[in-house]
Amino acid sequence: MGGSRGHHRVAATVVTAGGSVIPVSGSGNGPMSALTVALGKAGIRFDILDYSEHAVSEGAVAVAACYLRSRVDGREVWGVGMDTSVLTAMVRAAVSALNQGLDRGGERVPDLA
Repeated sequence: MGGSRGHHRVAATVVTAGGSVIPVSGSGNGPMSALTVALGKAGIRFDILDYSEHAVSEGAVAVAACYLRSRVDGREVWGVGMDTSVLTAMVRAAVSALNQGLDRGGERVPDLA
């Protein structure tokens, strides 16, 4: 994810439960907006309903926790992500929400390593 002056772009690869690989990209006024546009191109409706983050530790290696309430293809779910990078915590929360929203007997977005 990258951007400047309020414009962000994201490129991603969606792997379906059937093994199809769909490269997508999107742009928006923020990283999550760009992600929702990219996912829409793969046929996944991802709406962010609420977002919150806070530090769970102190200092130079502080860990951020991100909580994301979203609607994935009409199903309301929560996602949580943690990382020393606020942006990575946000992406992890989005992947967590997508996994829950798309869980239809094994269909999952790959977890971040």
